[in-house]
Amino acid sequence: MRNCSISSQCSVAVLLSSLVFVASGCGQSETWKAKTHPAFGVMKVDGKAAEGAIIMLWSTGNPVDRRDSHPWAMVSPDGTYQLTTYTSGDGAPEGEYKVMFYWPTTSESLEIAPDRLKGKYSSLESPYLKVAIVSGKNELPPIEVTTN
Repeated sequence: MRNCSISSQCSVAVLLSSLVFVASGCGQSETWKAKTHPAFGVMKVDGKAAEGAIIMLWSTGNPVDRRDSHPWAMVSPDGTYQLTTYTSGDGAPEGEYKVMFYWPTTSESLEIAPDRLKGKYSSLESPYLKVAIVSGKNELPPIEVTTN
């Protein structure tokens, strides 16, 4: 395993590990899943769609389920995203969340790529945004940041 010398790279490593664990299913029944609600938004960097950016939500309270799943999304070419917790686009469980994101320089490999945003928005200690997911559809506030 690679030695993480920058905290944002370690955060991304944890993020990717969490995604693999959640996606794997581990052969258990689905009774552990929390009810999810559609959640979507837009992300732009320097006024342009941040295609390939990874958005991750971390519960500010108790874990959302016994696996401590984390809703996440990958930004599409038009800048939109739909959160996923268990299946593609299913949304997120109700609750309060810290939002962090990372924009890899490449999506062509599973290696941890440098963050185009230099880790500025991947800290859980000082998240860019906090959001609440409620019952029903959730349109999240636009994420509009700069590379400066």
